[in-house]
Amino acid sequence: MSPSDRPGPPPAGADPAYSMDPADPADLTFRTDPVLRSDPTPRSDPSAPPTDRSEQGGPSKAARQAMVAALVSSGQVANQTQLRRRLAQAGCEATQPTLSRDLVELGAVKVRGPDGAAVYAILDETAAGPSDRARLVRLCQELLLAAEASANLVVLRTPPGAAQFFASAVDRADLSQVLGCVAGDDTVLAVTRDPLGGAEVAELFLEYARR
Repeated sequence: MSPSDRPGPPPAGADPAYSMDPADPADLTFRTDPVLRSDPTPRSDPSAPPTDRSEQGGPSKAARQAMVAALVSSGQVANQTQLRRRLAQAGCEATQPTLSRDLVELGAVKVRGPDGAAVYAILDETAAGPSDRARLVRLCQELLLAAEASANLVVLRTPPGAAQFFASAVDRADLSQVLGCVAGDDTVLAVTRDPLGGAEVAELFLEYARR
């Protein structure tokens, strides 16, 4: 290329990196300063995990049924559409057929509430029976994640939203070693009668979970 054929200097304010002539070895210089992008649009990272909720999965069946039981126990669930909406508000998506199966497995039936309106209720929670201990064993297998003790206190861990349902089952089982328990969202605190009986009761719950 003759000197007269070479392009002139770039316009004022232009980036020299974009006005090079790749056919001319004289123009193949290298820049060491970073080229600033004028496009502010952020680039997605292909290695980043998906953020869509459908990709993250939902609660386990046991945790979902615990949430259903807690909502039904409030005495304010009149139909499955209402139940599904309240579950969604708590971050648990479920289809209508899934909720129908959950209600059947939990033993939920329609009863008349104090105001005469029909609502769901779980009769197993209102009438004690010989299956209470077996029910606690089953829930330990499905919901109990960990059990730790200190003196006469036992801390029981469950999936999120399942602690109150699990604590209700502990109360109904009427364990002679347990004075009572309180529950939060995913933690149950049980108090033993023996001032040093926490370790024994924690091991009892873990044994139930291993059956």
